[in-house]
Amino acid sequence: MINLATVDGAAVQVLSVGNYTGLAGPDFVQAKMYIGKQLWYGSVELHTKASDWYVHGHELDPHYNNVILHVVWEFDLPIFTSKNACIPTVVLSGFVQTDLILRYEHLLAQKTHINCFNLIDLVPQYHVSLWKERLIVERLNQKLVFFTELLKHTVNHWELVCMYALAKGFGLNQNGALFVEMIQKIPTSYLLQAQRDPLDLEAVFYGLLGMLPYDVPDVYCRALVHKYQDFQNKYQITAVFDRVHFAKLRPENFPTIRLSQLAHLLCEKPQLFSQITRLQSVGDLKDLLLVAAHPYWNTHYVFGVEGRERKKVTSAKFRDLLLINVVLPMKFAYSKSVGDLVVDDYIELLEGLPAEQHQAAVMFKELGQEVESAFDSQAFLFLKKMYCDTNNCLNCHIGNYILRTDGNDNKY
Repeated sequence: MINLATVDGAAVQVLSVGNYTGLAGPDFVQAKMYIGKQLWYGSVELHTKASDWYVHGHELDPHYNNVILHVVWEFDLPIFTSKNACIPTVVLSGFVQTDLILRYEHLLAQKTHINCFNLIDLVPQYHVSLWKERLIVERLNQKLVFFTELLKHTVNHWELVCMYALAKGFGLNQNGALFVEMIQKIPTSYLLQAQRDPLDLEAVFYGLLGMLPYDVPDVYCRALVHKYQDFQNKYQITAVFDRVHFAKLRPENFPTIRLSQLAHLLCEKPQLFSQITRLQSVGDLKDLLLVAAHPYWNTHYVFGVEGRERKKVTSAKFRDLLLINVVLPMKFAYSKSVGDLVVDDYIELLEGLPAEQHQAAVMFKELGQEVESAFDSQAFLFLKKMYCDTNNCLNCHIGNYILRTDGNDNKY
């Protein structure tokens, strides 16, 4: 009899494997088993690699929220449900042959049409190009609201504004607001002084977000706990009570990784805002944002669970994302505040970044539109969100062109 156990050492006793579905959703349903001393009823999912959970998008699918056990051949990282629950994992390598592992694919193909999807190809490209420039300016002006609020909070301290804005960027949509709330709790004097030691900032970041692993005995975790306790003894700051999110995130975007990278960026690149305003090329700005997390994270994605070694650096794609959503809008906001705004400079920087592959960019490209750079993809993203999705065609230049053109002059 095989003594099964999860990767964290909890014994697994299977009372019933349940029913194999062969349909969309978990591989087995109505399973019954003990995990540790707890009796569980629910579903079981099988994969070749643990990371296939994310490849197949199960972290986005509520049908997988009742999975009680993840059975894999190779464990390369922990996985979470859409409700942010970490699922126990059993690794079968060494007990079964590879040809017995079920390969599971979950493909989701969705195409969204807009009101003018069969008419937009009639609009001249120069007309679309002019509209895209207007859309980019609208987007940048919309971003000004965020930076205006940060300037009020910091009493016009642009270096702090830069730190807060980068915290939001590193947190992405799922954790951005929490990261900003957390970093704003740190006293300015400490935040600026702590730049000399990334471990200090890491400890405070994890501590204020309630993420510190007090029960993990390794050297790195003990150092974090010790440093955070010193910080709390001195400042007595209340932690952020909302939980950080792991679900719906690729492992490289886990908050554990991004917080460490953020701490190292702020420490290793002093006077970061001054450098951002000085640099004028996409290449130099991307190099500035290149940073690695603490070496501990080379073999971890969460505290206390070791996996395959991989250096956790800010990837080119992630740095592009930071440039698009944080750095360039911040440069725009600063230039506008000092009366030195040249919109063409920001359009040129966006044109130097690769086009994103989000749904809006793909859709407009399929409709015959040019999507060659971040300038195009960002313009179309803003167009879809602010005009197409809200049926605001009367205020859209493309919609206006289509509506006002004499039918005798076109073939539709």
